Amino acid sequence: MTVANRISILVPLFGLAGAAILYGLQKSIDRKNQILSERRILYREFISIAQDARVKLWMTKDGAVESWFTDYKTIIGELMVTAPDPVIEAAMKFDDTIRYLPRHKRDDSKVEFKKEFSELTGRYAELVFQMRKDSFGKTKVTRESAEQSIQKTEEIIGKVN
Repeated sequence: MTVANRISILVPLFGLAGAAILYGLQKSIDRKNQILSERRILYREFISIAQDARVKLWMTKDGAVESWFTDYKTIIGELMVTAPDPVIEAAMKFDDTIRYLPRHKRDDSKVEFKKEFSELTGRYAELVFQMRKDSFGKTKVTRESAEQSIQKTEEIIGKVN
C-alpha cells in the first residue's frame, strides 16, 4: 500500500473522528443549555410563589399559613434537586426564615416581627442574587441592589396596608 493510498484512507477517518468529537461536545453544550433553561423556568416559578408568600405574610394580620405553603414547599423541593449549591444554600436559609415567620402574628410595633421580616428580606435578596448568578454568569445586579429594591416594595405595601 502506497503512502497516497494510506493518506486517502486516513483523511476520511480523521474527519469522522473529528466529527464524532464535535458532535459529542455540541450535545454536551446543548444539554447544559437545556438544564439551565429548565432551572430558569423553575427560578421564575419559585420567585412568583415566594413573593406571593412574602406579601401574604406581610399583609395577613393573624399570621396564619396560607394556601401558598404547599406550593412553596413543592417548588423548594424541586430547587433542591436541580439548582447548584450556592442557590440551594441561599434557598435553605430563606426557607428557615419563612417557615417560622408565620408563628408571629403581624404586628409592626413588635420588634421580633420586624427583625425576622427584615432577615427574610435579606435572605430573599441573597436567593435572587444567587439565581441570577446561576442564570446569567456575570450580572450587574448586586445583592445589595436587589435588597434595596425589595425593601422599597415592602415600604409601599406597608403604606397600602
